[in-house]
Amino acid sequence: MIELRRRLRLSADNESGLTLIEVVVAMMIFMIISVGVVYTMLSVISVSRDSRARQVAQNLAAEEIDRARSVDDVTTLVSWSTNTGTTDPNDATRLTGAVTLNGDKFTVKREVQWVSNPDSALSCGASGSSENLRYKRVNVTVTWNGMRGLAVRSDTIINPKERVNDPLKGSILVSVKTAGGTGASGITVTTTPAITPAPLPTDLDGCTYILKVTPGTYTVKISKTNYVDDTNNAAPSTSSVSVVAGQTTSLKYQYDLAATYSVTYPTSASPTSAVRPTSLETSLINTYRRQVMTTASPYKMHPFTGGYVLVAGDVTKCPAVDPANWTETPTRELAPFDYYATTPGGSVSVPVPMGSVKVSGQGGGTILAVSADPTGADHPKCTTKVTYTFTGDSATRNLALPFGTWKLYKGTEEASKLFDTVMLDPRTKVS
Repeated sequence: MIELRRRLRLSADNESGLTLIEVVVAMMIFMIISVGVVYTMLSVISVSRDSRARQVAQNLAAEEIDRARSVDDVTTLVSWSTNTGTTDPNDATRLTGAVTLNGDKFTVKREVQWVSNPDSALSCGASGSSENLRYKRVNVTVTWNGMRGLAVRSDTIINPKERVNDPLKGSILVSVKTAGGTGASGITVTTTPAITPAPLPTDLDGCTYILKVTPGTYTVKISKTNYVDDTNNAAPSTSSVSVVAGQTTSLKYQYDLAATYSVTYPTSASPTSAVRPTSLETSLINTYRRQVMTTASPYKMHPFTGGYVLVAGDVTKCPAVDPANWTETPTRELAPFDYYATTPGGSVSVPVPMGSVKVSGQGGGTILAVSADPTGADHPKCTTKVTYTFTGDSATRNLALPFGTWKLYKGTEEASKLFDTVMLDPRTKVS
């Protein structure tokens, strides 16, 4: 018995249990399994939540289609979205803002336009000037926060209960786009002579439809505070718009909130104390057009996404003022001239380079600068005679001039004493 007890005691002493490493490994395995289980559960919950939200969105889209079909006069049905912050023009009792259901916030967007055929995808449904408007297409899009995948969309075509087109009258379609190519909404449209009822402002797609117009010739004008078109006209109009019985006339405009350009003269090309002419133009140039401003900045300009290059002088009369018209050579390279762009309603300050001529030892009085023909073939010239006048009493002056070749006279006439002929070359620093 003593020997047996001794052996049992030795056997018990040899049992060491689990080591620390075994415990850590077990915990890691448990953690990996737990993370996988939790991720799977979260994915299932997320998919279930999105499926539930998608079902709600489908119901909202169907409800919006039904609401559009219930409008008595389909000609009054317009585009609208719950995030516009305005009351639905077709339902004054409808609340604005996102629709909150089951903790999800839904945005409902209704897009409406007349079309001559259901497959038309052109601006404002204008598929052809000889085709009449027949249907009103309604596209409803519903989105929500935390959305997985594509938005819910529902479409329909509404056939008006009453005749939209009078065979003895015509229609006018007006499409207004922003500088970015999207629809410009809320643009006022007027006609001369006046049409009754008056045209509605453009909808979210930038469209307005003037229906049942008596045949004749009209002037159509658009306007909105602080807006300009792509020619920088604040209230562009189209005259001699011919309306023909049984046909549709389409008008298109690019119109957006003006951008402000402030000009500073001169920059590093001439001293900050340089004297500018009493009257100096500014040319704003881009791919689409050249705009010459004769007044002092700031300028209200159409906010082209590509912006403008600004140069001193009238580029339409004197191509030499634009550095882009000078030929580069291995020893004469143009410094880069930047395009300046800003957002609609934004502002930007633009430093505009000029040439500088220092005149000294001649006393004060008026100095006349007259465009002259250059001597080199790679030097552009003015196509129209340009004259600038400098006034002042200082004996020594730095005259800031646009690039090009100029004759300088002491006095107010070319018959006065000739100082010299100077070339202000944007490819090199001239003194």
